[in-house]
Amino acid sequence: MRFRSLSELKRPQPCEISLADLPQDIAMSQYAKAKAFKINELIRTIHEDSFEWYGYTLATKDNPELIVDIGLPKNDQNLLDYTTIGPERIAEFQESLPDETFINGWLHSHGALQFKHFSSTDEKNNLTVLDF
Repeated sequence: MRFRSLSELKRPQPCEISLADLPQDIAMSQYAKAKAFKINELIRTIHEDSFEWYGYTLATKDNPELIVDIGLPKNDQNLLDYTTIGPERIAEFQESLPDETFINGWLHSHGALQFKHFSSTDEKNNLTVLDF
């Protein structure tokens, strides 16, 4: 198809697709699960109950849905009562990984806080990681 001028081209209307809810079941190796619990135990020992921490869940390209490891980025944006994640930190950490490994999600501890679900800050962080 040929156009006489670029002004004849029409940009399609943006389309927003709602994704399904977050998965209720995840596949995680015993190693990754044990590592996550050990990190939490150590953080609570060092920083006591209220200190939050976060890490990335890692997968391999040949099995992207299976969490095989937990990656700990620099947690300098991790404060006493909330944590924030930015794309620069995600990119920095991804670039440090072997080629066959990638970030497929994140995990986060609320310490001794009584949250049982994602807070609005957690939702923003989750979207940042998933959009990366």
